[in-house]
Amino acid sequence: MRVTGIFVTVILYVAIVFSAVVFLVAVQLRSEGGENFDLWRLNCNENRRLLGEQEKALTSRQQEQGQNNEQRLFVETCLRLFDGKGILRSELIDAETARNARKAAVDRTPLDRLTGPVYCLVRGYPNLQFDQSMDDMHDKGYSLQIDGLQKSLDSTQQQYAELIKGREDFVALASLANVWYEKPLLVCPYDLVVLLLV
Repeated sequence: MRVTGIFVTVILYVAIVFSAVVFLVAVQLRSEGGENFDLWRLNCNENRRLLGEQEKALTSRQQEQGQNNEQRLFVETCLRLFDGKGILRSELIDAETARNARKAAVDRTPLDRLTGPVYCLVRGYPNLQFDQSMDDMHDKGYSLQIDGLQKSLDSTQQQYAELIKGREDFVALASLANVWYEKPLLVCPYDLVVLLLV
């Protein structure tokens, strides 16, 4: 019994001393930056979140513009099958393509099931011109959106550069957030001390 009591006392003593040291380390590390560090870290986290959203939106718009450009090139290729007056250049169409196009038109085959020159012939010159104007309009819209997003992205990156300029101590302290023991050993003890002092 006596040995068990001594053992428990030693364990409790070690635990109390260890907790006290952890509290002191947490307070020391957090108090170096104090309120300024907490505000700085919030600004940095918000900046990184906003930057991620902007990069994602920019990538999405660039992909959409790329798909639109592929459609534009296809429509331009289709329009080459017609002269400036919209008359089909029969020398560019082989007999099998013409036959397949007539059959698709008679059967009212949906356009999304047609490919290549057959699609071009069934779609027709007026509709291809309309497609071209719509694709051009979409391309201009995508370009404006991409320019705006790129400017916002550059501004956000510039803000981050200003946030970390001359703040190497804050950057080093914030890097602790990436280690597994940051929350249980630094954040929670500091918050607990603050609560106890209030």
